[in-house]
Amino acid sequence: VKLAKAYEKLANQRRDFLHKLALYYVRNYDVIVVEKLKAKNMVENGHKNLNRHLLDSSLGAFIRILSDKAERAGRRVVFVEPAYTSRTCSRCGFVVEKLPLSERIFRCPKCGLVMDRDLNASLNILRKGLDEGLGRPG
Repeated sequence: VKLAKAYEKLANQRRDFLHKLALYYVRNYDVIVVEKLKAKNMVENGHKNLNRHLLDSSLGAFIRILSDKAERAGRRVVFVEPAYTSRTCSRCGFVVEKLPLSERIFRCPKCGLVMDRDLNASLNILRKGLDEGLGRPG
């Protein structure tokens, strides 16, 4: 019974955090851009450690909550395909041939840009999302 109550408390805390985070984005941004990730495929093809973090993050629940709150508030959530977002240079658009997940720094051989891999990908995702969300060709 104590364990069940502890799990229930944890679930409630997580749900509360997800609602507060979604509300923050909806209140502060008119257009919210997210990757169209397929968590099920990522878990099936991922590494054990990555799977645990992915499943623990409640990504699917967060996206549902965010989408619902955004719709009610008249905001837009734009989903972009994640293909090549981490392998494309956010400055010049060059696509790096291979970039293993263990490589955390993005280095563009064409223009010399060096930055965190996730920051580079987020800039590409934002650009793609704004282009799609505002009706501009990607």
